[in-house]
Amino acid sequence: MSQQRAIVLTTVVLVLAAGGYGLWRWQIGSFNTSAGSNRITVSGNIEAHQSVLSFTQVQAPIVELPFDEGAHVAQGSVLARVDDRIYQQQVLIDRASKEVASAQVAVNESSLVAARSNVASDQFDLTQKQRDSARAEELVKTAATSVQARDLAMTAAQQSAATLAHDQAMVQVATTNVALARASKAAAAAKLMLDEVTLGYTTLRAPFRGVISVREAELGQLAGPGVAIFTLDDLDHVWLRAYVNEQDI
Repeated sequence: MSQQRAIVLTTVVLVLAAGGYGLWRWQIGSFNTSAGSNRITVSGNIEAHQSVLSFTQVQAPIVELPFDEGAHVAQGSVLARVDDRIYQQQVLIDRASKEVASAQVAVNESSLVAARSNVASDQFDLTQKQRDSARAEELVKTAATSVQARDLAMTAAQQSAATLAHDQAMVQVATTNVALARASKAAAAAKLMLDEVTLGYTTLRAPFRGVISVREAELGQLAGPGVAIFTLDDLDHVWLRAYVNEQDI
């Protein structure tokens, strides 16, 4: 470089575990280099990490806003609430729907048990009537019974087989109904869980302890996604933005 080289200002960002912020003049303490001891005076800004807070999943008028600018808040403190009556009502509807779905599952499960019981009874009846039909067939060969009696026994066996087939089909229907009812119950439970989570979004809490630097909303204002409510400064994570002469680095 030439003797009249330009002074280039670079930005040095230092992390400070400090409890205050603002515009300060900050003097770096002595440090040693190979050329000896030196002291540098710099000017810059001490800045806190900031978060702009808003309601993310709901849209409703603000009904509670307890803090003003400059207030110190603890992590988890309630910073704002919106009117949650619509969301409360939806949760109540979901709970009722889940109860109805649970009752429907119980009804269909009872129907399935009854259908299976009918099949078991039909199988026993068919076995007995098939024996009666076979016996009548043997007796008619020896003229021990009439052809009409044999035909009646055969018809009874056929009717019993048809009843069994019908009740087996009803078991399949009942099994399908149980599966559908259980799926409906699971869907109702999932919707209830989702709407309960949404209800929780009607309360805005401090994600960390800090100081409210900006309050951007008022009571009665319509809050929603993207509408800033507060700017919260995190004093546990403070930065120094200073400008240092390149020759001093």
